Order: sequence, then structure tokens, then C-alpha cells
Amino acid sequence: MTTTTSETTRPFWQPRLWVFWVYLALTAFGFALIVDEATDPVLAMPGLTALVVLATVLLGLVITFVVRRIDLFRATPTPLLVAGFLWGAFVAAGIAGFANGHIEELLADWYGAPFGEKWTPPIAGASTEEWLKTLGVVTIVLIGRPFVRRPMQGFVLGACTGLGFQLLENITYAWNSALNSVDTDSAGFVTLGVRTLMAGTSHWVYSAICGLGVGYALTRRDRSFSRRSAVAVSLFALSWGLHFMWNADAPGSPAVVTAQVVVKVAAAVIVVVLVYRRAMRSEWRWFTSTAAAERDGIITSEEAVSLRTRRLRRKARKGLRGEEKKRMRRLQRAQLRLVPMVGFDEASAEKYRAQIWYLKALPRNEVPSSAATA
Repeated sequence: MTTTTSETTRPFWQPRLWVFWVYLALTAFGFALIVDEATDPVLAMPGLTALVVLATVLLGLVITFVVRRIDLFRATPTPLLVAGFLWGAFVAAGIAGFANGHIEELLADWYGAPFGEKWTPPIAGASTEEWLKTLGVVTIVLIGRPFVRRPMQGFVLGACTGLGFQLLENITYAWNSALNSVDTDSAGFVTLGVRTLMAGTSHWVYSAICGLGVGYALTRRDRSFSRRSAVAVSLFALSWGLHFMWNADAPGSPAVVTAQVVVKVAAAVIVVVLVYRRAMRSEWRWFTSTAAAERDGIITSEEAVSLRTRRLRRKARKGLRGEEKKRMRRLQRAQLRLVPMVGFDEASAEKYRAQIWYLKALPRNEVPSSAATA
């Protein structure tokens, strides 16, 4: 279905939707919980807090760069990604911290304190945290429904939501380690360092997998309800299992513990790569079929093949120099941005078509006008 919505329309600001106000209320509630928890550590350890926050921000920028690199079409508006990050940082992290403590008390009452201490992280962590983050992705998709049209957008939204949770959790873990240690600053830095090293296979990965399931369930209306539900539940279970496995520690020597970490990291990497590759094959079939319907010359079949991966795009630019290489890079970017707009925002689609025609019509080595290719 074609909409007249322009790219400048506010995709998140939807005051007519009740789910928008639910989002704001829960985010405010979660923020209040985080502030209440953070007040004492910040006052007690201002220096440590400043350094931990700085290191966490840098880590967040690195992971954000990775997420944006794997988001080939950049079809999800930034305000929705920011909303996902804030949900993960405040709603999911704030409520999960409150809920996990009560779950530990219940497990200790039912099965004894040793059981509660050992099994709260895998049981409560995987259950409350994955549900809360996934609920955030669902909420944001419902708010920005016209702007979320493909399953891979759910993957990216999930990654941003998990990243918000992950960064807040890093800070709180550093605080807790410092408060429970005689050498406060060193303990906090060690905890943050370990979690930073493991950041590549943490919450943002689990939530990306869940988000893909949400995206599939809510956007693939050409599939049956039972199939969409089965995919969403299966991906949630996969994410839950990875999280449970990561939090479940078996005692042993340093060599055994190291082997466990290696296996867990490898499992998470293998799973997310396989899930991502499978999702991108489906995305690429959609891309090529949509591109093929464009007018002759907008995206040729050879150009479509060369756009598939970063390596192939670099290969297409190989041998070009100077302005010719810049023109090819701009052409590829415009072609990638065009396809998600087709059938959704025809005004923006026409803008990208005009850019493509302009770039293709330039004589070799002519400098493109910045106004025409903006």
C-alpha cells in the first residue's frame, strides 16, 4: 500500500495512539527506578561513575556502528531506534532489576538459598529481561507501524533495544562490584572490562534475534498467522536459550571456566550469524523483485547483484578514481535507499529516482552537484 507520508514525518510522535502514551508512561516509570537505584552509587563514587559512563558510551558507539553497518537498507527511522534504546535502558533494565530481586527471593524460599543464588541469573535473567526487551520492540513497531515494513527492521530495532539494556546493566554491575569490594574502583573497572570484552555476544544479540521474530510476525502478512507465530516463538526461545546458557555457570577450574566462555561466545556468534544470513536472503529476494519492477535503467540486474554485500559494492567501484568513484558510491547509496521507499513513500522514491538518473547521466569525471545528490 502506498502512503503519502514523507521521510520528514515524525515516525515516533504519534499522540493519537494509546500505545504511544503507554510507552511514555513506562519509560518515565523505568527512569524513576533507575534514578532511585543510581543516586547512592553516584554520590559515593563520582569519579568511578564518570569513567564508567565514558567507557560505556564509547562501547555503545562501537556497537551502534556495527548495527548500522549490517542494516543494509537503513530503512528504519532513527527516532524509532532511539526509542528502542531508551526502552531497553529504562523500562527493561529498570523493571528487570526490580523483578529479578523478587524472583530470587521466591526461588530461595521454595528451594533454598543456594539454589536461589545459583539459578536466579539464568532463570530470572533470561525470562524477565528477554520478555521486557521483546515487549519494547512490539511497542515501538506498533507506534511506528507504517515505517516498519520488513522483518530485518525488527532485527535492528531489537539490537538497539538490547544495546540500551546492555549499557545500563554494565554500569550497574560496575557499581555493584565496587560497592561490594574493598578496592572499590579496581573492582568496578575489572567488571566493566570483562563485560566490555564479552559485549559482542550480549543483550543486543539476543534482542536482535527476538526482534527479527517480532518483525516477521507483524510485517509478513502474506504468511499465515500460525507460521508467523511459530517463527516469532521459535526465535524468542532461541534467544532465551542463549541468554540462559550464558548466565548458567558451572563451577570448575579456571581452564574449565574459560572453556565455558569460549563455547558460549562461539554458540552466540554462530546462531546470530546463521539467523542474520537467513533473514538477509529473504530480504534480498524482496529487494531484487522490487528493483526489477523499476523502470529500465534505474537499477539494472547487474547493479542489483553488485549491491548485495559491502564486498561486492567495493568490487564494483574497483578501478575507479576520484570523482568517478564518489559518483559510483552515491549511486549505490541512492539505489539502496530507493527500494524501501517504493510502494510506501512515492515522493521520496521519486527523489531517489531523480538522483539516480542524474548520477548516471553525468559525463565521466564530472563532479556531481551536492544539491542534486543530497
